[in-house]
Amino acid sequence: MDKPENKSAAAAQAEGRGAEACAKLVKRTVVSTTKLAAKDGQPAREEIRTQRVPIKASEVVAHKDYGSYVVVVTRDGQKFDSREASDAAAEQAAEA
Repeated sequence: MDKPENKSAAAAQAEGRGAEACAKLVKRTVVSTTKLAAKDGQPAREEIRTQRVPIKASEVVAHKDYGSYVVVVTRDGQKFDSREASDAAAEQAAEA
């Protein structure tokens, strides 16, 4: 059977590789909050930021290449795929 020609760049990079290569293609979204001090009589507030953090190879329990994307399962039971990373990159490019 022929390989599909419409593979994503992420899936092409992970093809034939192990958990380490797949982990590099997937990122997790981390939300952090920072408390900001009150200024000039205004109440204190919180600043919320999201950040895309790469997954470490040591966290990967299982991985699978589906041709157009890669799925990684971590020790804590969360499932991530490379489509999420490419969608986030596209959103950031559109905002800039």
